[in-house]
Amino acid sequence: MQRAVIDANIWVSGLIWHGSPRVLVQRILSRQLHSIVSSEMVAEFRRVLNYPRISNVLLKRGLVAVDLAMQIRLGKA
Repeated sequence: MQRAVIDANIWVSGLIWHGSPRVLVQRILSRQLHSIVSSEMVAEFRRVLNYPRISNVLLKRGLVAVDLAMQIRLGKA
């Protein structure tokens, strides 16, 4: 199986919006691609999720930043 390191901004884009990042995240979710995640990347992901623009989108969609970060960490996003 192919492995990839995905930038925090790509994770955010793929989980919240559509387009190329979404395709990449969907490949990870369907187990076609294995994402390698570090503690530092999860911390960056959580930091990005707290940006006002992003946190407003999460709020409107009923998503919780901590839950998304845990899913990324466990590879179950």
